[in-house]
Amino acid sequence: MATPPPLTLILPTFNESKNIEALLTEISAHPDSKMLERVIVVDDDSPDGTAELVKKIKDKFAFPVGCIHRIGRSGLSSAVVEGVMAASTDYIAVMDADGQHNPADLFAMLREKDAQTQIMIGSRFYGGGKQSSHQGLRSTYSDFGNRLCNLLLRQNLSDPLTGFFIARRDMIAKNAKRLTQTGFKILFSLCFYEGEAKIEERRIDFRNRQAGESKLDGKVMLDFMSQLIEFLTRGIIPSAFVSFAFVGSLGVAIYFAVFYAMRFGGVAFFQTTLLATVVAMVFNYALNNVLTFSRFQKRGLGPWVVGLLGFCLISSVGGVANVGVANYLQGQENPEWRSALVGILVGTVFNFVMSRAYVWRS
Repeated sequence: MATPPPLTLILPTFNESKNIEALLTEISAHPDSKMLERVIVVDDDSPDGTAELVKKIKDKFAFPVGCIHRIGRSGLSSAVVEGVMAASTDYIAVMDADGQHNPADLFAMLREKDAQTQIMIGSRFYGGGKQSSHQGLRSTYSDFGNRLCNLLLRQNLSDPLTGFFIARRDMIAKNAKRLTQTGFKILFSLCFYEGEAKIEERRIDFRNRQAGESKLDGKVMLDFMSQLIEFLTRGIIPSAFVSFAFVGSLGVAIYFAVFYAMRFGGVAFFQTTLLATVVAMVFNYALNNVLTFSRFQKRGLGPWVVGLLGFCLISSVGGVANVGVANYLQGQENPEWRSALVGILVGTVFNFVMSRAYVWRS
């Protein structure tokens, strides 16, 4: 078998200070680590100091380690693309920095890759069966996501949503602008834009996260659906807006639940409306804080309360905009349902834009 081409490994990171050194050490200790020309860590300004740690330990390994410390930019796809644009090898690899991807699989993929292969996928599901670390709801979500993505790709890949793959650098560079337009899964996006690419898959050992926090199962599905909508609309509808609107719809349900519970208990209409509104606002803020804007999450009582007050103020103004637009359109002889719907849309967009700009500032 011919000697595999040199490889640049790209590790996107966010809050991986507890994992990154162990992963780099494991990669460096592998007999085939000489295949790596360089490792590029692309960090989204992790609050836990991941980037500074990488800069401190970069000379401890069998290969050069570089770090791109991004300020004011975030997202997996754009992080990978920035790493690719800094690479010079014909092939690049991408893997998670949390220890779930096994470095031994990386080098096996590189050795087994056919010379004509343009994308080599490290699949959790190739050949059938389940991973012991990928059970329950998360497995169900993965099955659903993979089926939906294959429908859009018109292919039959076992794991188009994985973050572990090898690909030609020029292929990613050619699609760089489109790949960074949305934050959706970069492998799926690459396969979507390069429908004729020669693709191979190899079964991998998907391990448990070594340290740090994993996403909640519900958030995994919400992120997937919202990012898919962003991808299909070419970024016109941001994924964060989809999540924000979903949380808002739950807030409406909470509002009416509180409203009717209090009315059933004999509480006056004004007091009922006031309390139901406050409860719904607090609910929306708390859920957006952990779902929609999790990367900029308000932690600690002080920041949390300040954020809540700002969110309530913005939501109040948005409510006024909602009512004003709806009344204006209804006065122009538009159907009531259309006037109300446009008013809701205007209020939601206003709340989202202002909340992202002033409550959860990046």
